[in-house]
Order: sequence, then structure tokens, then C-alpha cells
Amino acid sequence: MYEIKIENLDKVLKEFEEAPEKVDKELQKGIKNIGAIITGIEKKEAPVGTGYLRRSIIFKYQPISVSIWPNAKYAKYIESGTGLFGPRHDYIRPVRAKVLAFKVKGRWVFAKKVKGQKANKFVERTAGKAEPVVNTIIDKMLNDL
Repeated sequence: MYEIKIENLDKVLKEFEEAPEKVDKELQKGIKNIGAIITGIEKKEAPVGTGYLRRSIIFKYQPISVSIWPNAKYAKYIESGTGLFGPRHDYIRPVRAKVLAFKVKGRWVFAKKVKGQKANKFVERTAGKAEPVVNTIIDKMLNDL
């Protein structure tokens, strides 16, 4: 899970205390906009094989927050890597057979062990790219109040 630091959050909260109805409406609109923008950035950052990972990225809006995540079961392996490149830092070996068997470009490959896949930190990159955009939207929202 990654977090985006929101600058001027104290100003948003102060404005909310002074005029809750006006700020609430603007805040909800801003948060929905932020969610849509971050989702777009994450879809651009996600690697494309079949396109399923990109299509699986969704966001859920709740009052005053938005959650964005890839729904593909394998997304965590793309983000953190596997085998030598993943959290275990060990080769991938067969569990119930003598060799691993998988297809690469239509041809079967058999191996006693494989290195795994390097991490593609697309969610981390998204958080880094989204933070200045989020703060720009918050600043604009504050100026409009």
C-alpha cells in the first residue's frame, strides 16, 4: 500500500470547519477527480501482456477518500517480483513434479528451476507521479473556496 502526502491538508480541514456544506461539495468533487486521475496514471504505468491487468484497475469512492487497486490476482507478483527478484530471494522450483513446465512463444519449456520475474513497481511509480497532481487539485480547490 502506498500513500500520497497531501500538502495543505490543515487548510482544507480549517475551511471545512468554517463552511462544511460548501467545502464538502467541493471536497467530494475533488476526491472523485483525484481518483479518476490516479486510476488513469496507474493504467498507463501497468505493464501490458494481455491487457487484463490494466482493465482490472478500479477505484472505489467513499466520502472523503478513494481507494485504487488492480483487481488481477497476479498484480502483487508484478509489483513485488518473484523468485530471486521477489520477497523470498530464491529460485522458483517445482513443488509437485520434477520439473517446471510452461509455454514461451508457443513452445513448451521444461526447467528444474527458474530465476523468476523482476519487479515492475507500477503502483509505486503511480504514487510518485500522482502526488504533485493531487496537491495541485487540492490547491485549486482551496483557491475556489
